[in-house]
Amino acid sequence: MAAPSQSERAGPRAGWCRSPSATEARVAIVQQAVFHYRERFFELLRERLEADGIELVLVHSNETASQDVWESVVELPWSHRVPLRRFRVGRRELLWQPCRHLLRDCDLVIVEQGSRHLLNYLLLAEQLVGRRKVALWGHGRNLKVDEASRVGEALKARWSRRVRWWFAYNDRTAEIVAGLGFPEQRITVLNNTIDTRELRDDVAAVSAGDLERTRREVGLRGDHVGLYMGGWAPAKGLEDLFAASDLVRAEVPDFELVLAGAGPEEPKVRAFAARRPWVHAVGTRRGADKARLLAAVELLLVPAAVGLVVLDSFAAGVPIVVGAGRGHGPEEAYLEHGTNGWIVEDGADPVEYGRAVAALLRDDARRAELREGCLRSAERYTVEDMVDRFVAGIARARDEAQ
Repeated sequence: MAAPSQSERAGPRAGWCRSPSATEARVAIVQQAVFHYRERFFELLRERLEADGIELVLVHSNETASQDVWESVVELPWSHRVPLRRFRVGRRELLWQPCRHLLRDCDLVIVEQGSRHLLNYLLLAEQLVGRRKVALWGHGRNLKVDEASRVGEALKARWSRRVRWWFAYNDRTAEIVAGLGFPEQRITVLNNTIDTRELRDDVAAVSAGDLERTRREVGLRGDHVGLYMGGWAPAKGLEDLFAASDLVRAEVPDFELVLAGAGPEEPKVRAFAARRPWVHAVGTRRGADKARLLAAVELLLVPAAVGLVVLDSFAAGVPIVVGAGRGHGPEEAYLEHGTNGWIVEDGADPVEYGRAVAALLRDDARRAELREGCLRSAERYTVEDMVDRFVAGIARARDEAQ
């Protein structure tokens, strides 16, 4: 086995425990919004830090961009909500969260890596005079190339090297950050994930009766079912999925497609489904409803901009089919082609994507292998491990010399 990289060595330290005397320490995390899938992570992180004598100060505004309307936000009883003020400078929008009073006595503040967040620049100035340390939590760069600003990315790269610590989503993010010139020994790899234990349990608990009721409610009649689950947004390649699905239906006559989600592309989704009785638009599904839907399908079909849905795929044991190089989030790095998912090399071509899906639907043995790979990966990427890594990274960042 290969020797661990420096970024891997910046992960959890076995047996690490802060002295009980450190009861006055405060660490802050500032987010633009806290989405529902982060709730369990922050609760566990707070408990772990509190046990080590560290108070976690979580600050957010819970105002999102229009394309995020399909994601719900949460406000934890102990978190702090502040206004989000927007300023236009030419074509750029700058954001300000008035929260400095909440950061008093925090020796480490962890912020999102975003060039439009004015608070980040103020905190960096305070770090220069030794007031507190600043750490970044992010992707390293904007992974959505079409949306990236050249000026913004250049500015981001410049000041991203000046923080004291980096919390990287995964190994791929760590490579991007190191490529900016940031020291690898000051990068903590988180293996970004969500709490999938409940989903795994819910899927396992689905009975034959539950499955039949779900099929009846959705209107499923065929045995070969694909599921799109996520935002109904332009970046998701929905029109390519529609074209590919028509091809799959032609090759696999009992193929049906379920579209779960919400977002600005809803009129297009509803119109596509209305013209095809084998397509079912069901809106957003969560909790037990989401588990029953996943139990009723054979493949997850998300051609572009995949993110945390990869973890849902693992937890439910439903292989995902994605297109290569289509603006995916960092979670794409968890996919191993032919082992726990399927990556279509020419994924921007609906014909190639459709052929790959049709071939998988006809190959029961291959899907069974992929399913087993998904379930093995679910054991590797857990929210508990992510919390362990985050706590260890906080300890290292606070101990790091000025």
